[in-house]
Amino acid sequence: MQKLDACAECGGFSPEGAACPHCGAAPSRLPPAVSRLGSRLLQVAIGSSLAMTLMACYGAPHAYMQEPADPTSDLDGDGFPAREDCDDHSASIHPGAADEVGDGIDSDCDGTDRPKPKEFAEPPSEDKPPLEVATPPAE
Repeated sequence: MQKLDACAECGGFSPEGAACPHCGAAPSRLPPAVSRLGSRLLQVAIGSSLAMTLMACYGAPHAYMQEPADPTSDLDGDGFPAREDCDDHSASIHPGAADEVGDGIDSDCDGTDRPKPKEFAEPPSEDKPPLEVATPPAE
């Protein structure tokens, strides 16, 4: 009985040592065990690169993120337990804290940092005198 080899190119089967009848690929000169090992290593490399790409885009899965052991603990001592505090490592960040406009930090744990409004006027510089407002003449 003749042995069949799997084609490395298309996955079809061909007689041992013969060209693949499906795609015409030359017979592999590597032993089948080495060929299978190379194929598996390639699958692992592709899977690992896919996992790293997804983690780079979406972050690490929640299973790897560190959660506090006790949700009622207060690690930063600001009076808010970990389940209510959005950053339990900083005492200045907790629900109800003053949220400085435009600093990029959500200090009051409402889910957003208020952007700096465009209508903020710059303070007058010291080298320019303030504008004087003319008063209408009295009648």
